[in-house]
Amino acid sequence: TVTSTPRDDSIRTVYGISVARDLLGVSTSSDDPCHSIFKMEGFVSNANYIAKKTTMILFINGRLVECSALKRAIEIVYSASLPKAPKPFVYMSITLPSEHVDVNIHPTKREVSLLNQENVITNIQNAVESKIRSSNMTKTFLAAVRRSVRQRRNPKETADLTSIQELLGEIDHSGLLDIVKHCTYIGMADDVFAVLQHNTRLYLANVVNLSQELMYQQVLRRFAYFNAIKLSDPPLLFDLLMIALKEEDKIAEMNTSLLKQKSEMLLEYFCIHIDEQGKLSNLPVILDQYTPDMDRVPEFVLSLANDIDWENEKECFQTISASLGIFYSMRPPLFPNPSGDGLQFYRKDIDCDLVAEAETSWAQREWTIQHVLFPSMRLFLKPSKAMATNGTFVQVATLEKLYKIFERC
Repeated sequence: TVTSTPRDDSIRTVYGISVARDLLGVSTSSDDPCHSIFKMEGFVSNANYIAKKTTMILFINGRLVECSALKRAIEIVYSASLPKAPKPFVYMSITLPSEHVDVNIHPTKREVSLLNQENVITNIQNAVESKIRSSNMTKTFLAAVRRSVRQRRNPKETADLTSIQELLGEIDHSGLLDIVKHCTYIGMADDVFAVLQHNTRLYLANVVNLSQELMYQQVLRRFAYFNAIKLSDPPLLFDLLMIALKEEDKIAEMNTSLLKQKSEMLLEYFCIHIDEQGKLSNLPVILDQYTPDMDRVPEFVLSLANDIDWENEKECFQTISASLGIFYSMRPPLFPNPSGDGLQFYRKDIDCDLVAEAETSWAQREWTIQHVLFPSMRLFLKPSKAMATNGTFVQVATLEKLYKIFERC
């Protein structure tokens, strides 16, 4: 297109009017030399845009490039902010000092990395999230004919929405919010605690507590609008309950019957699908690109059968959301940590395949904590006041005190 042509006209010419009409203008900038210096202008798709894959056109200092970290960060915003987690269309033009761009991470120089990349991406994420959340209030819907035999309840009935909004409103904000939003992940200190840096302080953060609270809040935000994790070989509820109960037949039968009775509500609001044969075939997507530990499914099914208040609507939604939060939390794998003493002690007596599986499980968990949990946590977690006193965050060092120690040496 001609250089002087407005960008939205160029997009309309290349991608068509159906794309151009669903775009939102977005911009942000920063001139803080301590964190990031940049200016971004562009367009992102609104809630009406539908596509099977992400389209991202990124110019940095006038050059067409790719930035996987930025693309992934924007996809996370869409997956958590909009129903059905749509794939976005993104056009962005970023201007920043040339010395802040590293083009030497790929032979073609197409993939780039940025100085202070985390701060730049966080600013852009916040701008995109604000834009699409405000636009989502005016989303237009196409009329559709329901072909299901049974009459589904409308998931937006006033009572249901009131219960969910009340539960969301009860989530406490605290001084921890700034730490969560602006922390830097350093690494895992042990099986449960991660090391974080915030300004000049170092913290130990309980990954299990953080992930459990994040999952709980995400269940409430995505209420009745989940994508599904389809189980390739759906297990019988009875078999799962027998595992969890350790062969208590009668209790397993009673719990199976209860969950089958509640299956319609579980499917409609939480995307938990129990079929007519009593098999668990679907689970909800709570965080994009994250699947819970399937070894804990029996424990989750038992919790659904025993820990839910089915009589009171608000309590019912809260207890199911809490149960999902526990199930999806990033607890240590059931395999012993291969880098610790547990597996090493038995190494001579166990199968090499088991060792390899344990190593894979633990490596995958740490990768997920760094690349899925913490980016999502910075965007969406609203820490409760309890986290300041229950050991979720523990300050372990400050640079000021370390400097004083070094001065005495």
